[in-house]
Amino acid sequence: MPVWRSMEAQDGVAKQHQDNMYGGIDFPDRGGSFVEEYYIRDADMNLALIPDGVTLEQAVMVPDMLCTAFEGVEQLNPEFGSSVAVLGIGSVGLTAVRW
Repeated sequence: MPVWRSMEAQDGVAKQHQDNMYGGIDFPDRGGSFVEEYYIRDADMNLALIPDGVTLEQAVMVPDMLCTAFEGVEQLNPEFGSSVAVLGIGSVGLTAVRW
């Protein structure tokens, strides 16, 4: 998760801050993803409420599918009407195509 208050985030490259090489994840010292309580740095800027009517199964797709697809499209920076090839047209690929 980005450190939104870092200088890198303020410059628009939130994933490239100086805290560590894992893009903001406190990798070795927080116990991993199976801990009972998870530390969220800058929680007020990295978390969002799940809207009524959205199941937990649907909500878990947002940080996985949507963010990965968005990052791919953002890195590609296609112009309107341009052609691209999507290899591996699973859920992330389909999301990127719809973007």
